[in-house]
Amino acid sequence: MSNDLCGDLIADIFSRLPTKSLLRFRSVSKSLCACIGSPDFIQLHSLRSPNTVVVTHRIRDKGEAQDKHIYTLHSDGQLAYKYHPYTGIPTIEYPFKKCKIVGSCNGILCVCEYGTGEHGARLYLWNPSIRRKVTVPFISWVDGFGFDPIIDDYKILRISKAGSSVYTVKTRTCRVIASPIAPFSSWKSYQCIRNGALHWTVKRYLTRDIRHYYIMTFDLSSEVFSTIELPEPSWKTRLVTVIKGSLAVISTKPDYSVIWVMREYNNTASWSVVSELNSNPFKGAQRVVPITPNDELQCISFKYYKEILVYNPKTQVRMRLADFSDSSLILDVNLCVESLGLLDMGLHEGSKLPGKQEENKKYSLVRKLLSSKPYIGITPAKGPSLKFIIFGSCNGILCLYEFRSSNHILSLWNPSIRRKVTIHNLPSFSDDYLVYGFGFDPIINDYKILKINKQNSFVYTVKAHTWRAIASPTGPFTFVKHHQCLFNGALHWAVKTYLNCIMTFDLCSEVFSTIELPKPSWEINDVTIIKDCLGVISLDHHDHSWIWLRREYNGNTAASWSVAYKVDTNPFQRVLQITPIDELLCYSSEKGIIVYNPETQEQSRLVNLSAFSRIRDMTMCVESLELLDMRTSHNGSKSQGKKRNRSRGKTRRGTSEI
Repeated sequence: MSNDLCGDLIADIFSRLPTKSLLRFRSVSKSLCACIGSPDFIQLHSLRSPNTVVVTHRIRDKGEAQDKHIYTLHSDGQLAYKYHPYTGIPTIEYPFKKCKIVGSCNGILCVCEYGTGEHGARLYLWNPSIRRKVTVPFISWVDGFGFDPIIDDYKILRISKAGSSVYTVKTRTCRVIASPIAPFSSWKSYQCIRNGALHWTVKRYLTRDIRHYYIMTFDLSSEVFSTIELPEPSWKTRLVTVIKGSLAVISTKPDYSVIWVMREYNNTASWSVVSELNSNPFKGAQRVVPITPNDELQCISFKYYKEILVYNPKTQVRMRLADFSDSSLILDVNLCVESLGLLDMGLHEGSKLPGKQEENKKYSLVRKLLSSKPYIGITPAKGPSLKFIIFGSCNGILCLYEFRSSNHILSLWNPSIRRKVTIHNLPSFSDDYLVYGFGFDPIINDYKILKINKQNSFVYTVKAHTWRAIASPTGPFTFVKHHQCLFNGALHWAVKTYLNCIMTFDLCSEVFSTIELPKPSWEINDVTIIKDCLGVISLDHHDHSWIWLRREYNGNTAASWSVAYKVDTNPFQRVLQITPIDELLCYSSEKGIIVYNPETQEQSRLVNLSAFSRIRDMTMCVESLELLDMRTSHNGSKSQGKKRNRSRGKTRRGTSEI
């Protein structure tokens, strides 16, 4: 049948179906699954979907140590009043405990879950219609949430008088922005989205006893704060909402209330009264939202033990939402549209990693090392030496510094083909403080080995078999970690001078330089590459690991850095990205080598080869044939090459004695 219908018509028909049906229809065919999961279809479906009321309940069970949290979804006309209970309405386990709803947009709720135990507060994006949630790294306590149609991405706002910040969901970047210019003491309302901007009612004290209320706005596209004056007399205005597509506020007195509507957005002269009430049904309310086309208003009141009232200004009839049971209590009510938002990201509540992401054979080894029988089918290979340090990796070649009883040697090793090349005639140094670097110079098509010392440094070119003296880095410095990070044709190390910074060495120009670290940098543990960006891992004073990414490599200031992840437990000393789904291979002094998923915050420890072994190091490299055409000894002597050729038949592949 689908062959007789065009794709646009199929999308038009399916965009009018409920989310529950669409999730089932994804299994019909690959083409239909791709259509339903496309961003254009998700946006079209949310525009045509009805509003849904999400009611959160807490059920007290005397036999259980903790209360049970559930939520129910109600469409228009399905709210449970005293004489219309929850018959036929399914209950769903609420995925959060103590939390605050920051805002709602396109069927997605921004939820801040309060910290418990060793965990701090955490932020999530949650779609109750499809039961899918996404963990937002770094930011924990925020003030606003909405969608920017210009960049087609969601933004999360954090407001502070000292400095505000904006987090974009798809790029996972956090940027500092200018804080509101207008003075304010506090805002007294939940956010309201209208005309592509967030709105709050805020107050400031003109004198000790005189208060002034106004609306603070934040444009989600331009990221600029502004203000809108309230109608007069405004009295006490705490509630801002949208009625019939227009911005509205509710001003109250002890026994009187007025509902104002701004007929023309951002025009204060267009404020007009739509309802005057000789009572105050909104007393104690913290949020007011329209829930039906006939202008009924849902009022969340904290005066009567968080009771939820539905009030109609025309008839002045108030009805109380019924509790789910005699032992339950309504905690919160939120309005959202039924949508497929977050379908292409995040995890289903309680689910593991999606199977599709685990089918990537390139990373099957890491997944296997986390299983109950990890090393079955994997043949262990003999290491290059008993004691060694890996200084760098490039094109499948590892640069090793081997410790031997008689002397220390430098070598290049390809673990894929088990071939090792020894570097001889190492330059001597006046002191023992040195570090090595290794990389490829595309200009001369050759590998280079760098030997750094405070007084003098040297560069070794592999094909020419020569060491050359170069200028050492200027200024006093101490390397935090000796292993390098190769990125953008340069070597990078975390160093300490009078200020922490990153030391770089350009492999082509052979010039040292520095990169300023993000603020605050705290204690820098490692320099790495994540999402094709230069990254650093810093440890704050509470033993939390912060992973920063440099979005603009050639930027000269700390503003180019943005926080990608924050890890509340088990500080990491080294991090490598291993899978396209952002899993990180991390070294922790407490847990050893683990695989960490920032999305789910799950940590899995790599198991040892046996009960008598331990994992000593981790390095990323590509499988290559590099070093296949090279001699196993590099000292510039032709006789060594001839001697090796004569004895080639007596040695094993790639394991000859150097």
